[in-house]
Amino acid sequence: MTGTRKVRTVDLIYIALGAALMAVCSWISVPAAVPFTMQTFGVFTVLLSLGPKRGTSSVAAYLLLGAVGAPVFSNFGGGPGALFGATGGYLMGFLFTGLAYMLGQPVEKGLRPFSTRGERAGNCA
Repeated sequence: MTGTRKVRTVDLIYIALGAALMAVCSWISVPAAVPFTMQTFGVFTVLLSLGPKRGTSSVAAYLLLGAVGAPVFSNFGGGPGALFGATGGYLMGFLFTGLAYMLGQPVEKGLRPFSTRGERAGNCA
């Protein structure tokens, strides 16, 4: 079991604070011709400040809170109707943004995230 990492209490606190920040940002609405919320700002702030693993976990926790009915989405909305309604794809896109950020980290460091041992051995031959 090498390479496994235990989830510490401080990680759970950061994940919960990130979900709370996204909820608060989704409630802030900027009036314009087409009103918009600060929800996207909250998602990117959480991802960049907490890192790929904790940030993506925080986005997943935020979506789970909304799925069970907590009013964490814009206009204090929540529940399955918000996830499967008109803005549901947009909300699920937040999770895919976090996953893409998580997968992009090894590439940024010069590593190949999907290489296998056999593929590495074949490259050496």
